[in-house]
Order: sequence, then structure tokens, then C-alpha cells
Amino acid sequence: VSQSRYRFGVYNGTSFLIGTICSLVVVFVTMRLLGASPAEVLDMHALVVVVFGSMAATATAFNFKHLFKLPIYFMKAMLPLPMKGSAIVMDIKRMADKARQGGLPSLTSEIPGAPDEFARRGIKMLVSGNDSVVVQRMLEADIHATHERHMEVVGFFEAVGGNAPTFGLLGTVLRLYRDWE
Repeated sequence: VSQSRYRFGVYNGTSFLIGTICSLVVVFVTMRLLGASPAEVLDMHALVVVVFGSMAATATAFNFKHLFKLPIYFMKAMLPLPMKGSAIVMDIKRMADKARQGGLPSLTSEIPGAPDEFARRGIKMLVSGNDSVVVQRMLEADIHATHERHMEVVGFFEAVGGNAPTFGLLGTVLRLYRDWE
């Protein structure tokens, strides 16, 4: 997910939404210019076949929990991250200054205000007297597990995207068959 969120270092969730809306507007305006009605393209039967068929076919290869959490995954992929990078850097700098002046135990007061659970866990381990190498390894293991979990979700979205054209063609054929009768 993290790789798809950023292109050239800039968050692209908003660009995706704006681009999708603009693409749909162009298609509908072009259809109107040609004298066709956009309603002619919108076919609920085909939409059901494409959307639900793609997801059902994908679900056969993945854990069903992904299918039920799909709206949550989609929203997380599209919404901006809750913290800005500059805010994180400022927090870390402030905590580093505090640790230099008062030692690691002085960071105890920072635990409740840490930006997320990952940072809280790291601060707690350091304040508890754990070796920095051990803390680093534990946090890296957590990052790795999170990355693996996210890549499983990315794989799910990639599979849905791979199955959708097949079901799109099936929806088209069903529509042609219905119109032919």
C-alpha cells in the first residue's frame, strides 16, 4: 500500500479521485456530444457481474476477511496519512533533546502524547531500560510484519484488478445477448 500511496514522493490519493471524476466527466460529455445518453452505458446487470464477480473470484484465492474489509482497505488507501512527515521529525527532535538533557527516563512523560502505538511502544521499551539494539530489532520486526500484512492486501487489490477485465467482458457479452433477443 505504501508504494501505491506515493509517486515521486507526493501523495496521490486525491489525484486518483480527481482523475477518476474527470475521466468520467469526459466520457459522459463525449457521449452527449455524439447524441448518446450516458444512461445507455450504465447497466446494473453488468455492474453486478463485474464488481461482485471480480471480488468473488478473487476471494477464492485469498482469506475471506479481505473481502469483508475491502471498504476499510479502500478508504485507508485513499485518505491522507494522519500525520505529516515534518510533524514526526519535530516530535523526534524534541524527544531527542529531552533525552539528552534528562536521560531516557525523562521520556516517560512523552508516552501518552506519542503520535501512534508504534512510537509509544518504542519509547516504553527505551524508558524500561532495554538495549537500543534490542528495541531496534523489535521495531524492525514490527515494521516487517506490518509490511507483509499490507502486501497481502495489495495482492488482493491487484487480483481484483486482474479479474475485473474478464468479468467486464462477460458483462458486455451478457448485455449483447440480452439486446440481441
